[in-house]
Amino acid sequence: MPDHDAFHRAILAEPAADVHRLVYADWLDETGGPADAVRAEFIRVQCEADALPAFDRRRRALDQRATELFLQNWQTWWRPICLALDLPAPRAEDRSLLGRVRRGVLGGKPAGWPYYPTEAVGTYTVRRHYDPAVPWPLRPFVSAGFARGFVDALDLSGESVATGPTLTDWLGVVPAQSLRLTTRTASDFSPDDTPALRNVRTLQLEVTDANNVATYLWSPNLTALDGLSLVSPEEGVSAAEIAAVASSPAAPRLRRLWLSCGDESATTGFAAETRFTALRELSIFAFIRNGMFAVQAGPTERCVTQLAASPMLSNLESFNLCTLDVLSSVAFRALCRRPWPRLTTLDVADPLTPAHVAEMVEADAFPNLRVLSVSFVPEQANESLARLVRWPRLKQLTYFGGLSLERADPKLRAAFAEAFDPAATVTLDAGDPDPAVRKDREAFTRDYLLRRG
Repeated sequence: MPDHDAFHRAILAEPAADVHRLVYADWLDETGGPADAVRAEFIRVQCEADALPAFDRRRRALDQRATELFLQNWQTWWRPICLALDLPAPRAEDRSLLGRVRRGVLGGKPAGWPYYPTEAVGTYTVRRHYDPAVPWPLRPFVSAGFARGFVDALDLSGESVATGPTLTDWLGVVPAQSLRLTTRTASDFSPDDTPALRNVRTLQLEVTDANNVATYLWSPNLTALDGLSLVSPEEGVSAAEIAAVASSPAAPRLRRLWLSCGDESATTGFAAETRFTALRELSIFAFIRNGMFAVQAGPTERCVTQLAASPMLSNLESFNLCTLDVLSSVAFRALCRRPWPRLTTLDVADPLTPAHVAEMVEADAFPNLRVLSVSFVPEQANESLARLVRWPRLKQLTYFGGLSLERADPKLRAAFAEAFDPAATVTLDAGDPDPAVRKDREAFTRDYLLRRG
C-alpha cells in the first residue's frame, strides 16, 4: 500500500512526469480528508493549466482557481518542507485577543513570517522576508515557486552562509527543475558533488566571472540542462562569460537562453557564436551598466543588425529583445526582414513607433506569430496599437505603457472587440504609476474579457 513518502520519492525521481503527481492526487482523494482533497485539486488544476498554451482562455480560469487554493493553503503545504530542512516554519496566525494586540500595538510578526506569498494570479511563489531577524540558515533562500502541485523553481541566490541546508538537502525534499544560484556560492553548492542536479532543466546564474560559469556548465551532473539564464547585477554579462557558455558541453543542447549583455562586445560576441544550435527561446537584454543602478541605452545599430543576421535565430519559437532605447529604423528593419519560420512569441520591450509597427505587419516575416508583447512611444501609442489589434494572426497581445484607453481614444475599445476572436486574450499592463491610467486600463481589460464570455 503506497503512502505519502512513496509518492514523494517517485515525484522526486521523475519531476518532469505528471503521472506520479496525478496518481498521488487520486490517492489523496480516495484516502484523505478535506485538506487532502484541496491539495489534490491544486495538483490537478496546475497540471491542466501547465498543459495549455499561454494564450488559451481556459488557462486564465484555471490559474485563478489555483491562485485561490494557493493563497488559502500555502502555509500548510510549505510547513513540511521547512521541517524536513530544519528551517523555521511559517508562523501560525494567533487569533486570540492577545495575538491581535501584539500585532496591532506591539508590531508582532505577521502570520506566515518569515515567509509570504506573492498574490498575483498565476505566480504561486513563497518568498522570504528581508528582515534582520530572519535566522542565518534561511538567508540563502529567496523564493520557491510551485508548478504542477509542488515546488518546481528554487531561488537560493541570497546570502552565503556556513550553516543551513545544502543544495543536496533542498533537492532531496523538493522536485525543483529550475534553480537560481549565484556563482559566488560555487564553493557552498559544488555542482560536481551534487548528483541531485541531474533533474535540473533550468539554471539561473548571477555571474561573477567566466571561471565560475564554467564550474557549473562543465558539471557531469547537469545532464538534463536545457535552459540557462546569465545575469550580472553590477556590470552585465561579458563577452568572456558568453564564450565560456558557448565552449561548454551544455551549449549544443540549450533550448532556452536568457542573457543580460553589459556591453557591445557581449552582444556581438553572442551573435557570432555557432554552437547554440538547439535554441528555441532567446531573451537578450542588451544595455550598458556602470554600477548597479547606472544603466544607459544599449547596443548600437550595428549590434542589432549583427544579431539579426545570426543563423541561430532561424529556429526560434520565442524571442525577447530589450535595449532600453527606441530601435533605429535600420535595426528594426533588419529584424523584420529576416525569416522567422517558427516564431510564435515575440516580446519587444523597446518603445515602437507607428513606422516600426507598419514594418512588422507589412514585412510578413512572422507567419506563425500568435503572442506579441510590445510597448510604444507614448505620444504615438494609439496609432500603433490600433494598427496591431487588426493584425488577424495574433491570439494574445500584451501592451506595456502609459495609455488611458478611455480618455485617449474611445474608438480603440471597439477595435479590440472587432479584431480578436472569442478565444483571444488581451492584457493591458496595470502597473502604470498614474492611478487614473491604471484604473481605466484595469476596467477595460475586465470589461473586454467578460464581454468575450
